Amino acid sequence: MGKLQALGVGLIAAIAAQPAGAFTIDIDYFYDDSINGGNDFFAAASSRSAMSAAASFFEGIILDDLGAITSTGANSFDARFTNPRTGDLETIEDFSIAADTIKVFAGGRDLGTSGSLGFGGAGGFATNRRPCSPPSSNARDATQHFG
Repeated sequence: MGKLQALGVGLIAAIAAQPAGAFTIDIDYFYDDSINGGNDFFAAASSRSAMSAAASFFEGIILDDLGAITSTGANSFDARFTNPRTGDLETIEDFSIAADTIKVFAGGRDLGTSGSLGFGGAGGFATNRRPCSPPSSNARDATQHFG
């Protein structure tokens, strides 16, 4: 039997105010692609199709309005999440994300004999800002509405 492969998903949730309707889950396979050191866990079209189907399901039931985060100048936003390829903390500095969007970093790695088939989790963030200018990342007024 082959090594147990597992899905690791680092999730960056963008939460704020924008008109409802065009909610998007953006699946990013950067950490899965072998050209970037990944193991191509999601290389097969059927694997990516399954991820797209899951994203479509949640796009249809999450009703929150999410505002954009724009990292510029003194108002920067650093995304922090578990790298799905390594399990280590990953930071993307000056991260920006479009309104009504959640970014999912998808990838896979061998979890050994842990007994886990996979895992996922939320990310985090750090901001650097001028004292008089609240960052958009702290003003993301999602109210957790589901249809």
